[in-house]
Amino acid sequence: FDITATFFCGTDRAHASTSCHKRCRSGSREDCDEGETCFGYTSCEAEIPRLPALGAKGPQSKQPTVPLPIPDTNNEPNLPAEIEPQTQKPTPPPAPNSNNG
Repeated sequence: FDITATFFCGTDRAHASTSCHKRCRSGSREDCDEGETCFGYTSCEAEIPRLPALGAKGPQSKQPTVPLPIPDTNNEPNLPAEIEPQTQKPTPPPAPNSNNG
């Protein structure tokens, strides 16, 4: 078992042990980002990529965007003919037969 595999960067030991975002096998803070230090004997087993901060701009998606349909402004649903609401009331089921006795 290579003990340096448990060396991870963090702002403190708890952060290093829970984020597991960057391994620092040398034991030196120079392997870490600014404001972080290298901590040994963490509970980390593997590097976990850091999630981008909220609002941060990451790599742009390469998938094409699909334009959204423009809503109808007359507040009436535009349903195809086969699923338009029924204008007739459904026929109620027959009353139970009271002659079964």
